[in-house]
Amino acid sequence: SGEYLVGLQASKVFFLMSDQSRIKTEIDLKESVANTYSLVLVLEQSKLTLEQSLDNLNKTLVEMREMYNQGFIENTDVDQIELTTLNVTNSLNSISRQVKTTMDLMKFQLGMPYENELVLTDSLGSIAGGITMESVMEKSFDVNQNINYQILQTQEKLGVLSLKREKSTYLPNLAAVYRHSEKVNQPAFDFAPKDVFQLSMNIPIFSSGQRNVKVQQRQLELNKIVNTRDNVANGLKLDYNNALNEMATAYENYLNNQKNIDLTSRIYEKTLIKYKEGLSTSLDLTNVQNQYLQAQGDYYTAVYTLITTKNKLDKLNNNL
Repeated sequence: SGEYLVGLQASKVFFLMSDQSRIKTEIDLKESVANTYSLVLVLEQSKLTLEQSLDNLNKTLVEMREMYNQGFIENTDVDQIELTTLNVTNSLNSISRQVKTTMDLMKFQLGMPYENELVLTDSLGSIAGGITMESVMEKSFDVNQNINYQILQTQEKLGVLSLKREKSTYLPNLAAVYRHSEKVNQPAFDFAPKDVFQLSMNIPIFSSGQRNVKVQQRQLELNKIVNTRDNVANGLKLDYNNALNEMATAYENYLNNQKNIDLTSRIYEKTLIKYKEGLSTSLDLTNVQNQYLQAQGDYYTAVYTLITTKNKLDKLNNNL
């Protein structure tokens, strides 16, 4: 029958859809793991920066206490630096816990036991340094490579087969049977044939219009799938352009925050020298220290945004 033949074709398409669903799950998981991986690197680098800052603050605090004992500065100056040291210590403890929590999240995403050790071999600088706008702009977006669009294309194929199946009900059904039999104790006179072949045909003539209604329903469903596919294609192109603009902004912020770190680092070092020479106050030194830490935080945020935006673009292009 026509329905049987269409069913054979549909089984292959259903297998294709199942495989595409698996691919989509893998792509989503890759993006999640890549983003979490980058987040761990960002947190670890932030932790290292805070450790270095805390070490410098502790050394400065020791020097200031000695200067206070010798009467060169007031007790308020020492308290101000000690307050900054405590704040940095709290931030360091908090980010240390965040590193462990995010690492556990990545183990969960990978299906790893929590007690297993996970070592990240890439550095934040190598990942961010390998991203350039030139390499991104030279690639054009092909909607046919997007897995979501491919799934809709497969759904369209199923819609076509569903319509074809309903139309096949207008066709005749042909059935053929062949039977061969052998008898152990065959009588001398046996008129029963050993081979029997039967052929029958069912020709549909009247169905009170039900077949026509079902065909119209399947045609309407197919039209909806086609419209959805076209809308998704336009939406994916818009998402790609938006992600491209987001990455351009993220890349500019990344470059600017790199410069900000160098500037705030030099400002802090000069202010520390001036403070030791009595040319600036402890409040000036604290403000500059906070400015440097803020620049570090903005830089790592920019790096993470740059990486995740690049991952989003790669996902849209099915290039993760």
